[in-house]
Amino acid sequence: MSRFYYEIHLSSGEVLDGREFVDEDSQYFDTESDAFEAGMEALSAMHLGEELSHMSNPGDYPMADVDDGEVIVVEEY
Repeated sequence: MSRFYYEIHLSSGEVLDGREFVDEDSQYFDTESDAFEAGMEALSAMHLGEELSHMSNPGDYPMADVDDGEVIVVEEY
């Protein structure tokens, strides 16, 4: 049975492995669409965190160019 996880590929070349952000029981998904949705939520949360940091203290957290990133779903057998 296949299981899926997501990675977020940033334009800087950095790859964020979605399995590193959650506990062991939540690292894999049964469907590709579930993994993609979780990756999109993680990417959205990352952008929201950047915006909140900037709003709370713009001098220490200047708004950087938005790195849209790309969610890639990986199938593991």
